[in-house]
Amino acid sequence: MSVAAMSEPIAETPQFSTANIAGAFYLASILTAGAAALVRWRLTGDAAAIATNILTHQQLFWMVLAADLISILCYVAVTLLFYEMFKPVSKRLSFVTASFSFLGCAIAVFAGLFHAAAFVVLRGAQYLNILDLEPLRALALLFLTLRAHTYNISLVFLGLSCLLMAWIIFKSGVLTRLAGAMK
Repeated sequence: MSVAAMSEPIAETPQFSTANIAGAFYLASILTAGAAALVRWRLTGDAAAIATNILTHQQLFWMVLAADLISILCYVAVTLLFYEMFKPVSKRLSFVTASFSFLGCAIAVFAGLFHAAAFVVLRGAQYLNILDLEPLRALALLFLTLRAHTYNISLVFLGLSCLLMAWIIFKSGVLTRLAGAMK
């Protein structure tokens, strides 16, 4: 091998584009939220059954909350990356889209507080000398129901941000370039 060949610059590894990183965060958000929803599905039934399941599988209950929070953090990263990507198309529309997305994420985090409150109520019931635990079980079920309703409200804002993002993508001309490249 000659000295000249050794002095040539080594080809750099290709950098991941912003779109690829956003796609990876989007996939992570979907997978973690799906895993949390799959486990949460098993928490159905009456108040006594749900309370028993929560207290029996405490680690799983907290892992569901952790998966929700990881999903939200990944979606915040997606929002920031999409804002940077599409800011040149329309700064104002990108800002409105990101605002709806951040609002949806904030509401979803607030829903997590109801998730934790259900556990706190049930865990506290073990230390209280209450003859009838049914009101505390019902209160825990109420917190889980409030969590579900609050999370549904967050989905409205996230849906609006997705619709606005679709409009920005359409407006950017990315789809026409993609269709032209596929010919």
